[in-house]
Amino acid sequence: MTERIGEIIETTTTCFTAGTYQLLEAPPFGSLVRAQTRVDGMAIYGLVYTIHTGSKEPGGRAIVRGRTYSGKTLYDEEIYREHPDLAEVLQTEFSAL
Repeated sequence: MTERIGEIIETTTTCFTAGTYQLLEAPPFGSLVRAQTRVDGMAIYGLVYTIHTGSKEPGGRAIVRGRTYSGKTLYDEEIYREHPDLAEVLQTEFSAL
């Protein structure tokens, strides 16, 4: 059994886009991914060609949060520790062909 990392949120005849359950937890660029269909035993495979993290709200835009008012510079995990709300307003998505 493979681990579910997200859900398909958009499809076309040539590709699909999935939203991940965890922020910043997309499969690596070029990975082979499997999407289960509604038909038992049938799946669709694709190669990850784009990964994107951005606002969950249409037209929304993330803002820079890597520096505090005191001038302290934050990196990677520190930013998410200092601003736990980011996990609620941002979403990571990936698309596969």
